Amino acid sequence: TYKIVTAFAALEEEIVNEDNTVYCPGHYRYGNRTYRCWNRRGHGTVSMVDALAKSCDVYFFQVGEKVGVDRLARYAKACGLGRATGVELDNEASGLVPTASWKLKKVGVPWQAGETLSLAIGQGFNLVTPIQMACLVAAVGNGGTLFKPQIVQKVQSSDGSTIKVVEPEPSVTHPDAILEDLFPLAAEADYPIAVVDENGHVLERRHLKIERLISPAKAFMITSLLRGVVENGTGRTLGNKGISWPVAAKTG
Repeated sequence: TYKIVTAFAALEEEIVNEDNTVYCPGHYRYGNRTYRCWNRRGHGTVSMVDALAKSCDVYFFQVGEKVGVDRLARYAKACGLGRATGVELDNEASGLVPTASWKLKKVGVPWQAGETLSLAIGQGFNLVTPIQMACLVAAVGNGGTLFKPQIVQKVQSSDGSTIKVVEPEPSVTHPDAILEDLFPLAAEADYPIAVVDENGHVLERRHLKIERLISPAKAFMITSLLRGVVENGTGRTLGNKGISWPVAAKTG
């Protein structure tokens, strides 16, 4: 699922577009080491559309190599990784977004270029929690806004009347994720929300002023690409469940 971050970084930095292709023979030779795709037979020629749908490691090895460790880290942090989400549960882990300087300080040896390949597919020193990934995917799906995950939707009295409605709360921007620097298309926007009852009936509609951390154009592009995962990729069994609305997804 981390490949979403790599794809987003590569698109925003204009390193690739959705149509650029890479040939996957099932492995990628880098230096004196061979990095293998999960599909040992290879995926053949793949674009980003195919690579996300089929979760092609070789594609993201090469794209991640071009993006580089520190740029990957900047985008990962902007997507909410490497810090606690703020969910109201005890002992939430922050995870880890590694950089070249972090490794030199922590381990005492320089970053090796080959490590970026593993990083680009979510391996290596990466540490991510399930709830961080859930927030990231939700942000991609809603057009680019990270929200703090909440457990309580509303508080009711014993007679069923509503005492308090808990409104969606946008996540705090990470200090390394400067909007104007990272995402020129990002901007403040009105975010429509609806308060619903347990039956799904809308009780109230309102707008929140929010700042998008992910470029809406790229967020919707990636959402469109992730539909291919369900339609003809690694998540196609989900597409056979008889769901009547469009579904976008990403396998691990």
